Amino acid sequence: MFRTITDLFKRKPPAAEPLVLGLEAVPGWLGEQENSIQGELEETTAPVRQQITDALHDIREAVRALTSVSEASVAHPRLKSISRSALPEFLKSVGQAVEKEPAGETEAFYSTAADILKGCIKATRGQGKYLQAAFPEEMKEFRSGLKNLGTGVNRMTEAIAGSRARLDEVLKARDVHQKLVRGREEYAAACEDADAMNREIASGSDELRRVDEELGTLATGPHHAEAGKLDLRIDALSERQEEIAREYTTIRTNALHVLRKAEKVMEKNLDRTTAESIRQLENALSSRVPDADAEITGLLTRVVPAALDVVGRREVTLKNREEQHLFSDAKVLRSELVRVISLHREVSAELDAARAERASLAGYAEEQRLRERRETVQAQVAEATATRAADRERAAALHEADEALREDLAGRLGALAGSEAALQADDLPVCPPAEDCE
Repeated sequence: MFRTITDLFKRKPPAAEPLVLGLEAVPGWLGEQENSIQGELEETTAPVRQQITDALHDIREAVRALTSVSEASVAHPRLKSISRSALPEFLKSVGQAVEKEPAGETEAFYSTAADILKGCIKATRGQGKYLQAAFPEEMKEFRSGLKNLGTGVNRMTEAIAGSRARLDEVLKARDVHQKLVRGREEYAAACEDADAMNREIASGSDELRRVDEELGTLATGPHHAEAGKLDLRIDALSERQEEIAREYTTIRTNALHVLRKAEKVMEKNLDRTTAESIRQLENALSSRVPDADAEITGLLTRVVPAALDVVGRREVTLKNREEQHLFSDAKVLRSELVRVISLHREVSAELDAARAERASLAGYAEEQRLRERRETVQAQVAEATATRAADRERAAALHEADEALREDLAGRLGALAGSEAALQADDLPVCPPAEDCE
């Protein structure tokens, strides 16, 4: 009962004031924390530095004593022999180690002291282990100084490790702050890009409406009905042109199959002149229907009789009815090609004339220009819409990351301050909505 009553009157330590920082004040506060941590390290390690300095003084005094020791003071002959070989090496190793002088900032001082400690330990575990029996008092003084040096270095190791850990937390907090600021800049840029796409889409949509209105007006013009009739004629002629081209391709494919085999026979029989003529005919029979037949008919006059000759001697076999028809007579292949080429030329001329007539209609050229413009603007609007979607998706991801980074930074600031921390930062503005421009 008495303990309960006394507990009620116990004063609780006052809670640490919560840390409240604006986003722009974070870098300065973190800089102050860095300076504070470094200052605390200097203050904490000041007595340790003195301990290390005193220990080094003791070690050097012990080394000085070992340097002036007389061999006559060693009683046992065997110990004299050991000391004679081990002592110089030991003094050399320790002398090299302790000739350095720790100085400067804490980290530099610590690094030098640690190197001295390593050198002395190495010497002690080497030649020094043989000197304990020969020079017990001097080695006792040396080991005492070495122990004090080790204790000082260990204390400084702990202090520096703690300081480094805290400084590392400062660096992590600074990194989170930079990510937060950079993310907010990228968010603003993404929203600005999305808004620019909104304006581009709106402008394109307005232009599409104007183009559609103009096309609607032109559709009532006198040229439109006549253009429609010509469109039907042009479509029919285009289809007929394609049919003739397919027929030409069939003839060409079957003829080339036989001609290439005939060419190989001519090469085999060393008739290179005829073989070259066949190659020229093969090149003339291009993949597209030629405009004229003069070159082909001249080559056919020279080549077909030779091809029929090797077919007749059964050096070339005709594989299907089309090949048999085309090479049944010297005139068949020529007449078929001339017929198809002439027909294609006639239909192409009619098609060109129909297209020219349509292009000459009043209003037709303007209608075509508007249709082409409409396709271009539609493509631009589609591209802008896709870009806007990507910008808004990027902005949404950055908005989500902003909340996580703010929470992370507040937690890190609180850990460094040893209290609750609140980060004062404006909420990110909402990106302009896409539906406003649809």
